[in-house]
Amino acid sequence: MKIIQRDITTIDDGVIFHQVNCQGVMRSGVAKAIREKWPEVFSEYSKFCRNKTPEELLGTYNAVNLSDEYSNLIIVNCFSQKNYGYDGELYTDYVSIDKIFRAVYREYCFSETKFYAPYLYGCVRGGDWNKVSEIICRNIPDIIFCKYGE
Repeated sequence: MKIIQRDITTIDDGVIFHQVNCQGVMRSGVAKAIREKWPEVFSEYSKFCRNKTPEELLGTYNAVNLSDEYSNLIIVNCFSQKNYGYDGELYTDYVSIDKIFRAVYREYCFSETKFYAPYLYGCVRGGDWNKVSEIICRNIPDIIFCKYGE
């Protein structure tokens, strides 16, 4: 595991994981920043959510390829949060994090691929960082966490 001081939306090469809820909204946190920087990620997220229940979405992911002639970038919408809110509830699902990170790594583990996730992924509203980081690092030992704003 490596932690860097960098806004995750400035990454232009690699695979970026970020947590999304299963309710079809990206209105806060890293998800909102990604929606604003890359509107097509939200568009693909919305299409992926269509006609699926939150129960069907939880533990799945939607990878959006933004690669072009200047960058090689994939944004992974990780459905590891069934609901959302500011009520003190834990909305992060640890089993889903494990399932998603393992599957994405298998799919995209090319020799030079770098993997990024926000520092405190899934923990801003109650997740246990020790537990989350252990799950992520078990699946992707060389993950780079982007810590922004300190």
